[in-house]
Amino acid sequence: MDDAEIANAELDRYLATRVERLKTALVEAEQQLHDWRHTGTPTRHDLIEAWKHTAVYALQQARDGQDPLAAVERVQALRRWLVAEHYWSEDDEIPAEVEIALRKALRAARA
Repeated sequence: MDDAEIANAELDRYLATRVERLKTALVEAEQQLHDWRHTGTPTRHDLIEAWKHTAVYALQQARDGQDPLAAVERVQALRRWLVAEHYWSEDDEIPAEVEIALRKALRAARA
């Protein structure tokens, strides 16, 4: 095999592997969504990921020139609920992704 054939074969293998990982992730996500909708019982991990996702959404709104304050309030509401439902403790540090996204969103909102 020459270099070009090796490069093509490796790229093909990488992309095929990536497709398989994404398919697996999609099946797992669909199952999690089904379980959540069926049982109404979230996992702590999923709740924290939703919290992070909401914070990133607030940041994206700010970057898009929209007022992120409603989304920021949703982030804060999630934290209050997580604490009230004992998924999170007042003593726990806020995940870095949440803290950084909120800080940037609020800074952008003031600008």
